[in-house]
Amino acid sequence: MSQLQKYKHVKLFLKIIIIIIILLLAGYLAGYFLPKDTTIRKEKIINKPSFFVWAAIINHFEETSWRTDLDTTENLEDKDGLPFWKEKYVNGDSLFLVTTAEVYNRLIVREVVNSDIYEGTMFIINVSSVEGGTKITYIEERNINKPIYRLIYYFKDPSEKLQKYLDDLENKFEKEAEEENSSGW
Repeated sequence: MSQLQKYKHVKLFLKIIIIIIILLLAGYLAGYFLPKDTTIRKEKIINKPSFFVWAAIINHFEETSWRTDLDTTENLEDKDGLPFWKEKYVNGDSLFLVTTAEVYNRLIVREVVNSDIYEGTMFIINVSSVEGGTKITYIEERNINKPIYRLIYYFKDPSEKLQKYLDDLENKFEKEAEEENSSGW
C-alpha cells in the first residue's frame, strides 16, 4: 500500500470519526433542550370493588402473577423505614423502588431510587370507587437527568408502560371472574 493510499484511508477514517462525534453531540444537544421532567397520566375503570383493586396494587410481590412485563420482584432491606424492593422485567431491565406514601384504599406513591436514568421518577396510583367499579388513575412523574436518554424517550410512547400496567390489572380481574363463572360459583 502506497503512502497516498494510507493517507486516504486515514483521512476517510478521521471523517467517519468526526461524523460520529457530530451526531453524538447533536443527539446530546437535542436531548439537553428537551424537558427533564414530564408527567404522564392514564385512567381506567375496573369492574371490581376498590378494596380488591387496592389489595392487588399494594402487594407488589404478587404482581408477577398478573403483570406480563414483570419477571421477578426482590424484597430488600427497608430504606429509611420505607418498603424497598427491586423489580426485574422480562426485557432484562430492572428498577429499585421505594413506597414513599400510602393512604389506605386511596393513594400509593412509589419512587425510583438507585438509578442513573430515572432517579426521582415517581409512580402515583390513585384509587377511587365509582359506579360500576373502581377508577384507577396512574401518573408517572418522570425525571430523566441524562440528555441522551431524554432524546431516546422522546421517540417512545410515554404512556405505553402505564397503559400496560392498567390493562394487565384489568385482565387479572377478568380472568378471576372467568374462573369463578366456569367453576359454577
